[in-house]
Amino acid sequence: MQFVKPMLFEEAIEKIGAQTPIGSKLNTEQWREVPLALRENAFFSATIEDARFLQSGKNLLGDFLSGAREKLPNGQTALKAGSRAEFVKQMQEFATARGLGPLDPKDAGGLKDITSQTRLSLIFNTKTTQAKEFGYWKQGQDPDVLDEFPAQRFIREADVTTARAIHQQNEGVVRLKSDLDFWMAMNSPSIGGFGVPWGPWGFNSGMGVEDVDRAEAEALGLISPGEKAQPMERDFNDKLQASAQGLDEDMRAKLREAFGDQVEIDGDAVKWKGTAAPRGTMPAPEPSSIEPVPSTIAQRSSPVSQALQIQIADPKHAARVTKAIALIDRVHDDGVLPKINVDPRTSGDALGTYFSGGRRIAVKPTGPWPELTSIHEVGHLLDHLAIDTPGIFASEKSGLLKAWRTAVKGTEAAQKIFELRRTTRSKFYRYLGTWRELFARSYAQYIAEKTGDTTLLQQLNTIRNGPVTPWRQWQTEDFAPVREAFDKLFEEQGWL
Repeated sequence: MQFVKPMLFEEAIEKIGAQTPIGSKLNTEQWREVPLALRENAFFSATIEDARFLQSGKNLLGDFLSGAREKLPNGQTALKAGSRAEFVKQMQEFATARGLGPLDPKDAGGLKDITSQTRLSLIFNTKTTQAKEFGYWKQGQDPDVLDEFPAQRFIREADVTTARAIHQQNEGVVRLKSDLDFWMAMNSPSIGGFGVPWGPWGFNSGMGVEDVDRAEAEALGLISPGEKAQPMERDFNDKLQASAQGLDEDMRAKLREAFGDQVEIDGDAVKWKGTAAPRGTMPAPEPSSIEPVPSTIAQRSSPVSQALQIQIADPKHAARVTKAIALIDRVHDDGVLPKINVDPRTSGDALGTYFSGGRRIAVKPTGPWPELTSIHEVGHLLDHLAIDTPGIFASEKSGLLKAWRTAVKGTEAAQKIFELRRTTRSKFYRYLGTWRELFARSYAQYIAEKTGDTTLLQQLNTIRNGPVTPWRQWQTEDFAPVREAFDKLFEEQGWL
């Protein structure tokens, strides 16, 4: 996956920020021989020795991941690094000014040319993907997430010219997240991987993972009912630490030769010292200073209704669905969404259905609250295709929704659902307690409360006063922190 827009993602930001810029002549294959603990804690690019250049790249990527802003001369603010194109442009200027072009003119414009768009785009894509995938892995170690999704499936996300044999053999395989040996084997340096239990799974692997819920994991015999899912973070950290201990003298000599005073070897401990410039604005060569290219943010004007194509013959039902979508438009934009059909053909007896594969929404004509259901299903759509990475349900583990998840966990309604899920082992309560469903239901209530629409509020009360699932929606006071989390999320997305 590639990221071309800023993303606020705490774990990804920390991943980049914790790395030390390390310059070296080592090529990709030689870097793979460096102990994993050193590689994971280094910000490097094969054959690049200029530590100031690497520090600049690290700074810009940190700004991109964090959505850092700067004040312009006209008093407005803009993103410091708002896109991959801006990263490439600024780094090209910096590399050219420092004379970092290819030694052989025949390499100009290719991967061996650090001033080329091809090489700099590869650096951007690789570093941001590594940080993002680490963030997803880190969030997946949360006990609540592990309890709900203890396993993951190894899937092909993109076709490649030459697939790795071990990836072909294991495509579709489901393993517990705690199966560290399996996941590290899928990313082994021996097959061109990065030696970690998260993606990317090697350059141009085309592979990815998707969460598998407890019900499926239990059915596959991977975990027993009631068994506590085990995180693997500590085990991996132990492996990480062990990789830099007890190194033989030959490896120590290689490290000293390759990195000089950038590496510190003290007894059994090996760590980076680094020689790069401190974190701050992008360091520039003297005497000429290169200013970052100013960024601007286009004003969004993309209402949700623009993406939804109503295909409902019954005029009364069509009017109710159309009204619901119009209420969403009153509250926020959506960024950019693909065209989505809305029709009455739901799955089974469901009141509404979001078909993530076929990209279709259905709302049952005879449902008790079609307006609220319409907004609920749009919530699934935004969760899946509009917030963070398209194609991944952001509610489950995206850093953008960390504050929302925290707010939901603290509500009385959600705690009651979680309790019923644990004590009854009911499939229905397990379903109600998934992050996807909690997001869609809370989003529908958010729109209802923000618009103050009488129909939506009456439908909310019908659910809250019902005899079967009174905890399906929140009381207004209980919901307040969740409403605030949505406000903040949509402000950060630029949708309000």
